[in-house]
Amino acid sequence: VAGWAAYQQLRYEDTVELMGRALRQNPVLLADSRVLAFGHHKLGDFARAAELFAAITEVAPQEYRAWYGRGLAELSQGQHVAAQEHLERCLADRPDYLKARYTLARLFEESERPLLALPEVTFVLALEPSHVEALYLLSRVQSALGLDAEAAATVARWRLAYTVRERLGPLRQRVLDGQATPEVFLEMATQFALLEDRTQQARALQDGLRRFPEETSLRLALAALTAAGH
Repeated sequence: VAGWAAYQQLRYEDTVELMGRALRQNPVLLADSRVLAFGHHKLGDFARAAELFAAITEVAPQEYRAWYGRGLAELSQGQHVAAQEHLERCLADRPDYLKARYTLARLFEESERPLLALPEVTFVLALEPSHVEALYLLSRVQSALGLDAEAAATVARWRLAYTVRERLGPLRQRVLDGQATPEVFLEMATQFALLEDRTQQARALQDGLRRFPEETSLRLALAALTAAGH
């Protein structure tokens, strides 16, 4: 539990120490192994992360997140062939796993294959229009393909998404600190609405209702969103 909390709080050195200790006591904890591997990746130890992810996929090939992590760690080392293989292995099991889909798009862009990157990053944005990094990547892909007008429009959208993310930061922190009010979740939904990200908009309202189940304003906002076709 402490290791998971450390990871969520971005304390990656503590994550590695705590998860390593837990695994020495019980080496078969796959979820802990995965978090440990991501901790190493966050600290820049990509080789160790790839090694840990590979060990997980050998004993639990159904662990799609480990295939993703393995591909991510390999991409971070410039190993494009291996990274593509393992990212595609993840997506074979979970086609809608956006982290892997975005990372595969990154791989194609970095290896100067924009025609392959375009459908991957477009898929991500179709499901998550507020994905800041995917918007930036799409603008680069469009530029590489000579789609200058489209790239300019995407850059404008990326700037808006970046601004929205900056506004969401303090709101999310209030939730983490236990200081949220119904108005916090309504404002989060409003920010996602600026990017027409109805999925994230609904999620913010649903999160608010889990904490404030009797709040009329949240219920009305979610009902309106649902009626509009979410």
